[in-house]
Amino acid sequence: MTAFIRFVSVLLTASALTVNVSAAAKPVAEKRVAVQSSKGKVMLPADYAKMINDFPEPDPKLLEPIPISNVKSLYGRADLVKFFEIVLQSHSELMAAQDEFNRAGENSTHSPEFFEAAKKLDDEWKKVTGRFLDADFRDPEIKAVVNRRVEINILASKVLEYLIKHQKTLMGEGEKDPEINRLGVMAFREKQNKAQEEIKRSNAEMLKAVRALKKKYSLQSPQKVV
Repeated sequence: MTAFIRFVSVLLTASALTVNVSAAAKPVAEKRVAVQSSKGKVMLPADYAKMINDFPEPDPKLLEPIPISNVKSLYGRADLVKFFEIVLQSHSELMAAQDEFNRAGENSTHSPEFFEAAKKLDDEWKKVTGRFLDADFRDPEIKAVVNRRVEINILASKVLEYLIKHQKTLMGEGEKDPEINRLGVMAFREKQNKAQEEIKRSNAEMLKAVRALKKKYSLQSPQKVV
């Protein structure tokens, strides 16, 4: 389960937000899951199969470019400043929660402390999302960047909620039977890797738009944050 820590870290470094919450995660239809082991095909326990099928998948729209024109708007600079203020306000709190999550995961990804840290990190993501949604952005290009940021934040929460939802499975069968845990990780690794790659690509598109906006409005920002 340490792969989840790397996955959430990718989400944390994404600086993106569509208000369409329902599109943030699309669980696939529940089905039995078989994986290949040294002993041949093995059917995973029902709880583990459900866990794999529930894994959140990014909306393909996250991969779309965010077009930025050369035309300045009346509200553009002020909205861009507001965007960075929220990013900066949230950065230290998110990093503190992420560090706690990482430390807990280094000790054990099956412990109550790990899932408690996941809950705290989820709370921080929701706070950040709320700040963006509560802010009044009037420039359409800034709104597009904010929407991309919100979508990534929602996906981050979905992943953490996924961990918390399947806590009993991860603490139970995975802890008692290392082979089942290993096979379970193998079964959804492809899905996780695909999601991780798409998030990186989405973040790259968002950063292109942010850099274009910074250049257009001659605005500087800390490089470590965006």
